[in-house]
Amino acid sequence: MAVSIEWDEFARNSGPAHDGTPICSEPWKTAYLLDRGIMPCCYGREAMIPWQDIDESQLESSLHAAFNSQPMVELRRDLSQGRLGKYCDRAQGCPIVKQMAKRPATQTSPPSRNRRRA
Repeated sequence: MAVSIEWDEFARNSGPAHDGTPICSEPWKTAYLLDRGIMPCCYGREAMIPWQDIDESQLESSLHAAFNSQPMVELRRDLSQGRLGKYCDRAQGCPIVKQMAKRPATQTSPPSRNRRRA
């Protein structure tokens, strides 16, 4: 069985982006199916969708529903707006999380290209 989600579909679940490019593309391009459940990236420690929430008799439709679940939609929306989601905050091994942690505390998202100078 193959389940594929096209990268072009990411805009469907994202709000207005900071510059149109998510800070991470994993939740649009991949899903990791592990014993503990479905995870949006390889750096996550906990399943976003646990197996007990998946109907294994209808696996393909369940995977599609999991991909479009509220937690996944919210994660993609945050990333498309230049923010790390709550799930990402717990993935301390992620190089993007590490890079964002090095930014000054007042800078929570990438700088806007459209800011006016005083």
